[in-house]
This record gives sequence, C-alpha cells and structure tokens, in this order.
Amino acid sequence: MLKDKTIAISGGSGELARVLAREFTLQGANVVLFSRSMSKLQLVADTLPPEQTLAVAADASNAEEVEQVFERAAERFGNVDAVVMSTGSWAQVGIDDSVEDASAHADAHYEAFFKTSFVTSFVAQQVFRAEGHGLIVNISSHAAVKPELTRNLTYGPMKAASFHLMKALRHELKGTGVRVTDIQPATINTPKVAPDKRADAIQPEDIAGWIIEHFNDKDIPESVLMDKTSVML
Repeated sequence: MLKDKTIAISGGSGELARVLAREFTLQGANVVLFSRSMSKLQLVADTLPPEQTLAVAADASNAEEVEQVFERAAERFGNVDAVVMSTGSWAQVGIDDSVEDASAHADAHYEAFFKTSFVTSFVAQQVFRAEGHGLIVNISSHAAVKPELTRNLTYGPMKAASFHLMKALRHELKGTGVRVTDIQPATINTPKVAPDKRADAIQPEDIAGWIIEHFNDKDIPESVLMDKTSVML
C-alpha cells in the first residue's frame, strides 16, 4: 500500500516513531527520521531496513533545519509524500503548581507541541504545494478535545493549539492536492507507561494502521479520536 512512498517522521527517536517507521517500512515505504539527537535517531534507524531509511539530526521547530530534512530526503529518495509529526513529552500542570513552574511547562509545551507542528507543517505544505500532492499528519492528543481531563493546563491547551492549526491549514490548502489530518490518541502504550495503565492504552500499531489505511484517501478524515470509547480503524 505504501510501496515507494517516502514518509518523514518528526520526533523520530521516540517510541511511537519507532513503531510507525517499522510499520511503514513493512508496507514498502521509505522513512526519513528526524529529531535533535543523532545518537538516539541511529538507535531507531538500526532496527529498520537501511535501504529504506534515512536519519537526519534536525530540530522540528527550526525552519532551516526542517527544510534541510526535505532536501536530504529528496536527494536520497526523490521526493517526500507525507510528513507525520510525533514530537513531544509529557508533564502535568494543575492549579496547585506555582506560577513559575506552570509558566516553565507552558513554554516547554509551546515549543514541543505547537511550534514544532507549526514549523514542520508550514515547510511541508510549501514543498507539497509545489509538487501538487502530499499528506500532513499531526499526532496531537485526546487532551486537545477533552478539557475535562485534570492537570492538563499546559499539555492539553498546547495540543489543542496544534489540533486547531491542522484544521485551519486543511481549510487553506483546499484545492491544492495537499491533505491534512489530526490524530488524537489517548495514552499510547510505550515503555514509559505504567503497567497498570497499559490495558487501556492505545497501541502504537493502531495509529500506524490508521495512517496506512487512509494514506491514499482523497478525502482523508479531518481528525480521528482514538480512545476506548471511540470507534477505531
């Protein structure tokens, strides 16, 4: 289904990216992994077919570095067909935290969730519009659309900002051949998840499977909520 497609993945050294890249390459795709740490990227790249894999050290919030990712990918594989944005980290902030700590987390979450998605998607849409096609996939969070979740005063709002960015970008890109979608998973089952939480967690393979299934959809859904109360895949 993804034979000869090239997919760039930000946050490429993370556990979710590791599964996404594995599943995409199994479907025949080339993957371009990028994040700031080359040593961590290489650990993921070493698990993948070398002829289908390119690792590039780049900060997803730095426009020049993201442009270089696309340039390197084009040199290696000819073009880029999609970008999947999976950057981020997790920290809770609630009303009992100090304003100093809350503000520091707000800054960090802005950089990790909104700025990275803004810069990467903006560069991607410029490249894709020139080619007349392309897919932008943002992985936000169910916290983006569930303000009732507690201790999410910075994580949830910044994920919501990236989610609404995708909605606005999708609207502006109508008729260009560039498609945009946002995935809002609940807790994703990675090694960092507590054992007692894993039964209710979303499997990374489910996220990869949804992207693969809808990769070529001309009318790909605007967004999909992935949790135990939603209909998945």
